[in-house]
Amino acid sequence: MRIIVDARKASGKHYGIGTYIRRLGETCARLSPSDDFVFLGEADRADGKGVPRDATLISGDNVTWEPNSSANYGLRELVSVSWQVRNLEGNVFHAPHYVYPLMLPCPGVVTIHDCIHLRFPQQFPKPGSNLYANRMIRRAVAKSDRVLTVSEATRADLVELVNADPSKIEVIPHGCDPYFLEPVDNLELSKVAEKYNLNRPFLLTVTNIKPHKNLKRLLESFGQLWRDYDDLDLVIAGGDFKQHPELEAVCESHGFKDRVKKLGFLEKKKDLRALYNLARIFVFPSLYEGSGLPPLEAMACGTPVVASDNSAIPEIVGRNGLLVNPYRVDAITEAIRSLLENSSFRDALGAQGKIRAQEFDWDKSARRVLDIYREVLTP
Repeated sequence: MRIIVDARKASGKHYGIGTYIRRLGETCARLSPSDDFVFLGEADRADGKGVPRDATLISGDNVTWEPNSSANYGLRELVSVSWQVRNLEGNVFHAPHYVYPLMLPCPGVVTIHDCIHLRFPQQFPKPGSNLYANRMIRRAVAKSDRVLTVSEATRADLVELVNADPSKIEVIPHGCDPYFLEPVDNLELSKVAEKYNLNRPFLLTVTNIKPHKNLKRLLESFGQLWRDYDDLDLVIAGGDFKQHPELEAVCESHGFKDRVKKLGFLEKKKDLRALYNLARIFVFPSLYEGSGLPPLEAMACGTPVVASDNSAIPEIVGRNGLLVNPYRVDAITEAIRSLLENSSFRDALGAQGKIRAQEFDWDKSARRVLDIYREVLTP
């Protein structure tokens, strides 16, 4: 069986989708050595030739990469990907995002991670972006042979918002990268703390800076805490604050600008793992998630988690973290304060979270995905 995967979003800059492609792709290829896996990656040359930029991210004897020069979110990608699948004689195609090609010559599977464009259209003001996403999601659900989601919450959204057939949808959660479960030595922690000038205890969030990530309320919550804890910082990993002056304004108005450390996107996974381990508490007050990899990674590192009580996040955290109403700043503050004031509670919650994280296994998820490839090939 030859499986063609659209891996143009495999790089780290694509956050959760990139992680999904890399971890699922490498695990499927390892577990099924008799099958061929072809990953379509972003071309490193304008003419669409050459080695794909991300060709080193997934490797193996049964893995090859082919370049694709189509830009994301346009008509060209819908045609060019299908053309490549035909030329490469693919038996099954997997779209790990809601963009599903036109005139696909073989059975296809699509993964839809969330329905945020349908739930929060006001957060995507760019002309045409919501219209495109809306149409692509509906088309992917209708045209694909099987729809995968990473949570029951997204499955419910598809049934409610797109009128999807529930029997066509399979929920296969993300696995937890075992890298985050590994112990980290003190020397590595010290190096990362020094690299980012982390000389005080800190709260950590790992996120992009889109409106639904709810950073404004997190900053307002820190505004209620920082004067009571003069040795506490807030560390934000991911995204570019320069494009969001409204968040800088919150820091200025509360007077704690120097206590908020904005690290931007982290290129090195070992830095991220160290930050999780160094953090006093991980806070994730997102208004909507299709899954929630950052709280899962934090739990894997044994860091206590405060997270939202909505969408898919409770499916990840369960009773192994503090779930709060993310629209209430005081609720976020109260949960953080309860952990800051009780080290035994922090340690117990962190230990529970680490056990919980081990239940999310990429091998288990990949085996089910491989089963689905075979099911759509021989219905």
